[in-house]
Amino acid sequence: MLGVVGAVLAVATVASTAMIYASPGSIPQWRNRLVLPCHLALPAMMGALLLLALAHGFGGGRRIAWIIAVAAIALGWAIKWAYWRHIDRLPARVGASAGTGLGRLGRLRLLDPSLTAGGFGKAEMGGDLGRSRAVRLRRVATALLFAAPLALTLLQPLLAGAVATVTA
Repeated sequence: MLGVVGAVLAVATVASTAMIYASPGSIPQWRNRLVLPCHLALPAMMGALLLLALAHGFGGGRRIAWIIAVAAIALGWAIKWAYWRHIDRLPARVGASAGTGLGRLGRLRLLDPSLTAGGFGKAEMGGDLGRSRAVRLRRVATALLFAAPLALTLLQPLLAGAVATVTA
């Protein structure tokens, strides 16, 4: 019972975090229908991979854990890919008025120009990344987050013993 309660609270925590990201209307990349599924799919994928490692370590339920892991990786990859495709089609919005969503109230004058002149906010949110650099970073993220785990997971039925546990 404690495990079920813990799992429900974990899902609620992740969903709450996703809704915090999805709530600011001024950031269209965050305010879309794929933010919540992305936030839920990636932890589910990590949990499935942990389940697979535990199944190998304890020696039971490996086949079902393998199926769950492969399905979770594929689903996470598909949702993240759809999210990236969606935000790539959004129009570019430039300037403080667009970033805050306050442009409808008139010209916005910044008291702290860090978002337009460099600084923590711009660096933290990736505002200074060029399109080609963002594409390269997505490729690296895809390789490390989806392709490598999927390849290692697909190898699982061919492996045994400590090698299978370590790759899981």
